[in-house]
Amino acid sequence: MVDASSPGLPVPAGRGQPVRWLVLTVMFWLGLTQTMAWMTFTGNPDIFRSYYRVSKGSSEMIQDWLLNAGPITYLPMAPLVAGLTNRIDRVWSTVLAGAALTAAGTIVRLLPSAVGMSESTSITVLAIGQALNGFAGPMNAVTPPIIAAIWFPPEERTLATSIVFSIQAAGPALGFLLALLVTTQHHFTVLLVGEAILGVTVTLAWMALPKLPRIPPSISQGLRGAGAVAAASTPVTRRQWVSFACLMTAGGLLNGVFQGWSNTIPTQLEGVLPGALLKWFSFIAGMACVIGSLTVAVVTRVSKLESKLKLTLLCTISLQFASFTLLTVLLPGSPPAGVSASGLVLMFLIVLGSVANGAMSPLVYELGAEISYPSSEGLSGGVFSWLLNAFALVLLVVLPLVPSTMDGQLMAATCLLGAGLVAVVQERYGRQEADRDGVLMDGKGP
Repeated sequence: MVDASSPGLPVPAGRGQPVRWLVLTVMFWLGLTQTMAWMTFTGNPDIFRSYYRVSKGSSEMIQDWLLNAGPITYLPMAPLVAGLTNRIDRVWSTVLAGAALTAAGTIVRLLPSAVGMSESTSITVLAIGQALNGFAGPMNAVTPPIIAAIWFPPEERTLATSIVFSIQAAGPALGFLLALLVTTQHHFTVLLVGEAILGVTVTLAWMALPKLPRIPPSISQGLRGAGAVAAASTPVTRRQWVSFACLMTAGGLLNGVFQGWSNTIPTQLEGVLPGALLKWFSFIAGMACVIGSLTVAVVTRVSKLESKLKLTLLCTISLQFASFTLLTVLLPGSPPAGVSASGLVLMFLIVLGSVANGAMSPLVYELGAEISYPSSEGLSGGVFSWLLNAFALVLLVVLPLVPSTMDGQLMAATCLLGAGLVAVVQERYGRQEADRDGVLMDGKGP
């Protein structure tokens, strides 16, 4: 065994370089652009149809594709991205590829109107543009824990992961908001052009950033960068790999079902909440997830819960279960009969559950990265995000078969199943052990 301070190995400074915050900012905007652009076409279908000069039937077909193609394009790409990011020297170029795909997708969407295409050609070009954007998704969703590990010291990793992950909720929420503000074709043109300019700008900004920090911010990252084999004092056991699988399944299941379930709630709240509020429902729920994602990072650090991520995760799932169970009981038409609540109470429960769901995801990323270390954080990000989209895709098929009055029960049951899976997880903090002990193997044994 060799101590981390031995000659030939980089000695971590214990603190990240100031440029890490610039990297995080650009990464945030890259993800925000990609997820925001995905929701461009949702707010006003009439303007969309008029702008691209397509019929109502074609408009509905293409909008279904534009909204639901995400999981379809995501699933084959996520394993590829996870494999590419297994080496830290490929992370920068992988993110750049995602940025370039997003920029290309936003530019392609301008062509039908700018060039003047037939309806069938416009539909094809729009589908291609959205597919390019969809293929870029894994570059943003797989990489949060990787960026955090490469650039940030241990005490800031959860915060960095939370900030980068929060774009998964902030982007669609902002995209939905901007789409609501589009009331004329001129507004729609400005939105499309603005997204294209933003896509190109953040791509160029990423190209200007360094590929790696001069000095690794942690011993665990320094050992990996030096080509070390194992930096943890204990190896990953088969039991812990099972724990990793249970953790990823729980996180993917809860997040995927929540995404589909939250889209059905406004229908059940018609007549209970004002129509104006229901129109903003997606934005409110999305921002609640963002608040949860950022809050849990601060709470984890202030309360020194970095080595109690399983307990913290179970707390977030329990809060979701309590919120969604109460919501199920209090929704109009739900058993028991005669039990009801005001619209304000129902909205509070939805926001509370959304906050808890947003808080859960960074914990899944980080605990997964700890259990699987010294494997790349891309493994945690790739498996979690792949399962999330897989479960979301399954729910798109299953949810129409479930009576609307049982949607809340479905979400509550999912929380129970997720909690059960997390309960059997055997914690392991491989990166923290490496950061504490600073020991590595040279591949030939001790």
